[in-house]
Amino acid sequence: MIFVLVVSGCLQVTSPEERARENADMARIDLMTESILQSFNSGSYIDFKRDLSGSVKIQMSEEQFSNLRLLISQSSGSYMSKSFINVTHFQGYSQYAYNCVFEKENITARFSVDPKKVLINGLYFDSENIRASS
Repeated sequence: MIFVLVVSGCLQVTSPEERARENADMARIDLMTESILQSFNSGSYIDFKRDLSGSVKIQMSEEQFSNLRLLISQSSGSYMSKSFINVTHFQGYSQYAYNCVFEKENITARFSVDPKKVLINGLYFDSENIRASS
């Protein structure tokens, strides 16, 4: 398992306001997560950090990105596609979960988002090969 920064939650959306915000942000968040996942193939730190919150940008240096990219590419191969699993909300954050298809295996990726700023403030990647490599 790889933990970059995790703000997790396990409560489902219940209010109409939360549902409306989720629907409005979903397309933007889908593009943001796609950019991060594609950056593992391209090696572009600029694309990787574009939609990260300020604190995560500080914590995730270019060297750390390179190490994460190397671990994922060696254990799982190149990124190919993703499909949305769900979104959960907890303590003011939303966590978007995706099943990501890589060459060698699927990875579960979770992206924690501050819905007020619509920036990613946490990344979590999990798969059998990643756990074995860590």
